[in-house]
Amino acid sequence: MSAHSPAPWKWWHSPDDLTHDIRDKNGVTIVAWPGFDGLDMPLSRLRANAQLMRSAPKLLAACKKIAAAIVDSGDGRTAVIGHKIPRAIQAVRDAIAEAEGESP
Repeated sequence: MSAHSPAPWKWWHSPDDLTHDIRDKNGVTIVAWPGFDGLDMPLSRLRANAQLMRSAPKLLAACKKIAAAIVDSGDGRTAVIGHKIPRAIQAVRDAIAEAEGESP
């Protein structure tokens, strides 16, 4: 699998709210589709969906931190690497806040 478009991703919309897309850190459009014009869904849902999509790279990074803090002991049990947990948990909380449109 190739790498995803460079983060951070930004939600872009025209001043009249008729054009919406998700752009990578270089301003290249990476997500756009006909339903994103707001005509077949409430603007509040469109904005929530855009917020979730733009946070995808941060959510992926947070999942990777959690995965790195959990180790398989090889005997069917798992263990956590204690010093990695606080940063991993904070990364997850920040990613969730971003996905929900809040500032971490």
